[in-house]
Amino acid sequence: MKFKYLTLILLLVSSVAGFSQDNSKSLAIKKNKRPENYPLIRPIAPSYTLMAGYILRKKAQEGDPFAEHELGIRYLLGRGFPPDTAKAVYWIEKAVKSNIPAINFNYGIMLNNGIGVDWNPFEAFKNFQKAAVSNMPAAQFMLGLFYLDNLVVNKNLIEAYKWFSESSKNGYKEADKILKELSKNSKIKFDKDSLVTQNNRKAKENTTAQVITKPGEFELEYLSFATDTIKSGTETKNVLDTVLKQKPGEIVKQLGISDSNFYAKDTQAIDLINSAARFGSPEALYLSGVLKENKNTEESNLLALFDYLQAYRLGSFKATAGIYRLLNNIFLKPYLQKQIQNANPLAMYVLAALIAYDFDVSVPKAEALKLLIKAADKNYVPAIIELGLLYKNGSMVPKDIVKAKNYFERAKKLGSKEAEIRLALLEISDLHKPDVSNEIKTLETYAGKGSVLAQTSLAFCYEKGLGVKKNKAKAAKLYRIAASRGNRTAYAALKNMYDEIRPSDKIFQILN
Repeated sequence: MKFKYLTLILLLVSSVAGFSQDNSKSLAIKKNKRPENYPLIRPIAPSYTLMAGYILRKKAQEGDPFAEHELGIRYLLGRGFPPDTAKAVYWIEKAVKSNIPAINFNYGIMLNNGIGVDWNPFEAFKNFQKAAVSNMPAAQFMLGLFYLDNLVVNKNLIEAYKWFSESSKNGYKEADKILKELSKNSKIKFDKDSLVTQNNRKAKENTTAQVITKPGEFELEYLSFATDTIKSGTETKNVLDTVLKQKPGEIVKQLGISDSNFYAKDTQAIDLINSAARFGSPEALYLSGVLKENKNTEESNLLALFDYLQAYRLGSFKATAGIYRLLNNIFLKPYLQKQIQNANPLAMYVLAALIAYDFDVSVPKAEALKLLIKAADKNYVPAIIELGLLYKNGSMVPKDIVKAKNYFERAKKLGSKEAEIRLALLEISDLHKPDVSNEIKTLETYAGKGSVLAQTSLAFCYEKGLGVKKNKAKAAKLYRIAASRGNRTAYAALKNMYDEIRPSDKIFQILN
């Protein structure tokens, strides 16, 4: 059974208002390995998998909870019965009342993923909790994950460690991995022996075997978390060398790319980075900046500063260090001013971004708008996009969607992928347009190529039911992927989704 372990990072950066829709960073987001299928819904009574349908129905009607559960799963997955979500939910909910750990666990998975039922991570937590206190290792592991988040319950590393320890004691090997990560990355000193309750040293029943019967037969996806394993450090060359030594397949995972057709086996690492940067991968933009900074010329440092700023506005917390490092370069600022005097649009855009993002507080905000206009007059695409965003959001200029759209269309004609994504979302949001299938396809395509903006936009569509069937679980999954890459817009949207259905129970009240 495969499930890549999770680690937690805390991103604390200042929020910048008004310059771009995505010009800020996540406050606390998970850093994770590549998404994997997790074997979730399993037959928990193997004999029923071979039993004729009429016998299974008979047993279920007689109130056998294992038969009720199995019948519900069969209806849900169309195994031996025509798929029928209503009947699936009816029988599974009847089975859940029996409080059998494996049934609670499976129902928690369904609730947390909107499989046959409405997405409800709070009810999922309750079901995982019931299974966990009954000493089910997989449920204990899941409960630990909830305590690493700050969405359903308050983040609590002590509580998380306790449940991972319980899970590990009961033989759940994935818990061992995350315990090591917690011990290594947390300043809290964990006392494993004191945290594990003494009365749960042995499983009271073989719930693990019940859930993991026939691996692979009932696999459904749980949640995906995007990778963000490019580590920052004081030596940019070390960061770059580490990435360039990896195989192309490993590199694309770090760039947030899920499109299997994005690269060929012989594709060079630098080509992958440059391609992903064009599609709006903040990780790729960060690495592109490192590549340029390592050349250490005035021109390459200015280009590196541009890449770091682009990565920052899309959520790369690592880019902040690169920006400050270059701003402390005594040769760069005079060169930047000289290039502005020479009407270099790149330099004008960079200074405008530094002003807008509060990296340079010595210049009035109004100067940023003037610089953007001058750069846009020279057909400089990033400046054109930012002007479109200003008019879209009504920042520093009166809100005007028509003007915003005109700017985005102009940038799209000049080859901008970001402009294409922003136009697609505007078209999708226009309720008067009958067919937006092409626009949805654009978001799906670019999301697969690493665009964090496309991921967030597609999540919004699923959340609101724009151009696609409303699917809260899928929206939450996409928001989480984008948020894990640092995108604060996605994080805020994800938190809002949780808050909209947050119960009044004290345990679910998140402390700010």
